[in-house]
Amino acid sequence: MLFKKLPDDFEGSRARLRKDMKYVMGQFSTTHLLKRSESVNYNLEQLFTMLRGNHIQLPSNTFLLLKTIVMAQSLGRGLDPDFDITPLLQSSVIRIIKKRYSVTAALRRLPVAAAELASLVGGLPQRMDRMMKTVERGEMQVRADVSGVDKYVNNLKQLVTRAAIIILGASVIIGLALFFVGTRLGH
Repeated sequence: MLFKKLPDDFEGSRARLRKDMKYVMGQFSTTHLLKRSESVNYNLEQLFTMLRGNHIQLPSNTFLLLKTIVMAQSLGRGLDPDFDITPLLQSSVIRIIKKRYSVTAALRRLPVAAAELASLVGGLPQRMDRMMKTVERGEMQVRADVSGVDKYVNNLKQLVTRAAIIILGASVIIGLALFFVGTRLGH
């Protein structure tokens, strides 16, 4: 949970958070004026200040990671004034992203995701049938409070759009894999 408590004026808090985020992100791009090694500590300090000011609590592992980066940068600077942790972090992050989001990793996760989707879709007709019979017998009562439903509908639209894009992407990947397998078997 990111928020410790939701303020009474949550919408106003969101606007303030957006404004603060724009400011902090703008600072990230202008820190080339500082030495790179100093900018890591400065940028993280600005981020922590913005998060605290907006009552946002990071997950403990994320907070510890950022704190460790600041400590490593400070220790490195104490040992070597020209030390800069940024290139070390950059290469590690790029390597992790390539490994986690590579085509190979996606193909490894695809069978499990396809099996889960098939299981969900396979059981859906029976569930819908049972629900419709319950409604027809009059055993189900539905009450709805539709105030504020617009934001949930928009979130649902976004989720459906993302799911459609993921399914389309998975279909393209499977199609390409079948095409390549077919062309290799054909030769």
